[in-house]
Amino acid sequence: MATQDDIMALAHEEGKCVTSPEVAAASDEVYQLAKLRRR
Repeated sequence: MATQDDIMALAHEEGKCVTSPEVAAASDEVYQLAKLRRR
């Protein structure tokens, strides 16, 4: 199983944005972002 540090490093390498479970749990709202479709 990957550690949170592993997941954060992988996300950084792939240019992704992630939020830790602790931050998400303390937040009022959490949104999932998706790429826009090109027309």
